[in-house]
Amino acid sequence: EAFSTGLALVKEKNGDYGYINTNGTLVIKCQYKYAWDFYPTSQLAIVKMQDDTYALINKEGQIVKKLPGEFI
Repeated sequence: EAFSTGLALVKEKNGDYGYINTNGTLVIKCQYKYAWDFYPTSQLAIVKMQDDTYALINKEGQIVKKLPGEFI
């Protein structure tokens, strides 16, 4: 995947997604059912959690906001 705001999506063999930095270091562990690129303006990304809910995370992998329902 391409880098967005210095991070790129990676997918483990088990299907979980996480993020690496430009050095190839895993900085947000592969723990999401699905994930999207970080938005350059907000520096946040949407992720699909293991319980099928969605959240916005920051570049440290912290949940900033849980998103309601099935918005996607």
